[in-house]
Amino acid sequence: MPKRRIGFRRVNGLRGHIDGRIDSNVTYEKTFISAVQSATGSAQNIVHGLGGAPIKVVAVVQNGHNGAGAAGTQMASITYGTHTGTDCVVTVTAGATFIVQAWR
Repeated sequence: MPKRRIGFRRVNGLRGHIDGRIDSNVTYEKTFISAVQSATGSAQNIVHGLGGAPIKVVAVVQNGHNGAGAAGTQMASITYGTHTGTDCVVTVTAGATFIVQAWR
């Protein structure tokens, strides 16, 4: 299977990026992009359906938070958990919205 080039994806003016050159020796066979998620501030399990643990996971903030658990303009923080064969695990500041991208 040919390598998949990973590039820019723009979401509401914010941009997440993975440079494919970082992993030039890795072949990604499957790709997953979630629906928009509402952050709770706690670890969230996002089912990916990749058939195994992902090699790379990136959460991309779509909208920020207000510091009190609601939507706003402050940039959210993202913490990655231990991803499994079924779920991507991420914690994003409450009030923000985000998507998850994963590759295997």
